[in-house]
Amino acid sequence: MGLTNPWSDLNFKKLFKRDEIIMDDFVFRLHHQINFFVLGLGVLFIFAENYLDGRAIVCRGADEYANKFCWLHGTGYIGADLENQLGAFSGANSECRMSANIQGLDKSRADERMTSYYIWLPFLLLVCMGLSKLARTLWKEVLEGGLLKDLLLRRRQETICGEKIACEFKLQGKRKLLNYALFYIFCEVLNLLSVLLCVGVFDKILFNRFWSYGSDFITYTSSERGSGVSNPMCEIFPTVVSCSFVSGGSSGGSDLNNHICILSNNLFNMYYFLILWFWWIFLILVSLVQIIYRITGVFVPGLMSSSKDLGAKSSFGQRFVLGRIKLNLDPDSYSEFCRELRPKMCRGESQEEHIRLNSA
Repeated sequence: MGLTNPWSDLNFKKLFKRDEIIMDDFVFRLHHQINFFVLGLGVLFIFAENYLDGRAIVCRGADEYANKFCWLHGTGYIGADLENQLGAFSGANSECRMSANIQGLDKSRADERMTSYYIWLPFLLLVCMGLSKLARTLWKEVLEGGLLKDLLLRRRQETICGEKIACEFKLQGKRKLLNYALFYIFCEVLNLLSVLLCVGVFDKILFNRFWSYGSDFITYTSSERGSGVSNPMCEIFPTVVSCSFVSGGSSGGSDLNNHICILSNNLFNMYYFLILWFWWIFLILVSLVQIIYRITGVFVPGLMSSSKDLGAKSSFGQRFVLGRIKLNLDPDSYSEFCRELRPKMCRGESQEEHIRLNSA
């Protein structure tokens, strides 16, 4: 009996495949598709640089043991004097600081191992990837409940498609449709909270500077040379670091060793997390606007473009589900659906029964 490939059943195209029935909107897909993809790129590149390259850290004059020690236990910032010498030798300007000049960082902690965060970056990004899919999974598998599938069961039929869908729509109680809309808004809020949580986590491990990372970079690039504004990319993701460790022998003696090390991975990290900052800020703003739009739609029926198809007295849940139906139907079928929805009840249903169902 031959061994089967455990990866053969995986189909990564499903992550970005368009659903047969559209159950979410563009902003929702930004979270569980585009955000997932952006985070996935970071995981692949950072993980490869950290664990597959073999030279993620290179310390001058250090043996393999010293390199391993500095990699596993982290490194610190170099001293200000050594930074000035390195800057003068390389011709670099003092605005790209490599010493412990980060705002809010106690200068007495400069020798501490402050840069061990790079070991955890790919794993934290993996957690954020899971969070980006959380709301989508909860909505599709639990909260949506197959409502749209039931409504659109006959949408492929060329005849009486709109009439049948209108009939199914009228049979849904207002409370059920309202719950459907509220569950969706809850998932939109969950998407926003997931991004905020990820930003907060990275802000915590990056010296409480990630929240302002992009804005600090904009301030730096717009300032004049010699103004004293430092480059946050060099401060948060230093490429030249210092590593101190104690070595000893069987006699019990010990020696303090210090090496200057190169963290070449941070060249990628400083630009990737800058792009990630701009992307997350954009995602937060778009999500906030979307949530405000949803809440406003509760009190302003005319705000929803599809509300006119049900009339001013329609409930928020009805208007919301109608919008989902519009996304799934071609224009002709949707026009037929609207014509059937307004003037008549479902065949075989009395007006009293229709009123009772919709007031439930």
